[in-house]
Amino acid sequence: MNREILFPTPVYFKMVKDPQKLNKYLFPLIKTWSKKDKGEEKTNAGGGWHSPIDMNHKKEYQPLTDELFTMQEEIYKDYGMEPKPGLGNMWANINYPGSYNKQHIHPNSQWSGVYYVAPGEFEDDDVEFPGQLQIHDPRDRAEMIVHPGMPFGH
Repeated sequence: MNREILFPTPVYFKMVKDPQKLNKYLFPLIKTWSKKDKGEEKTNAGGGWHSPIDMNHKKEYQPLTDELFTMQEEIYKDYGMEPKPGLGNMWANINYPGSYNKQHIHPNSQWSGVYYVAPGEFEDDDVEFPGQLQIHDPRDRAEMIVHPGMPFGH
């Protein structure tokens, strides 16, 4: 019997170098941004804040975009892909107590990512830090059959 894996859904994860330093730098920038800009209504629900999607064009966020490009280059190398990766858009979310981001997709994206700036690291009365990320299989037909005892989509 032969086996082919035709529709894999790879999930890459990595701890950035010195995350405490990066988070300590990013946290006040994002909080200040949220106070100056009313944000956008996208996937945020329950009163959370969603920044405009131009974060990758703001010079102050260059340390984070540099990390993202490093990770993308590692993924491209793993896949043997060319040309060099690009970054279409990027944004920040702040989830206050009771707020969250609804399940969503990122159309026209080869890769999507998430970086938690401050789950549990900073004291802030306005922000809740459970940092719970749920990743759902993006293949809509994959949920048709779930074998007993196999966790799926949770």
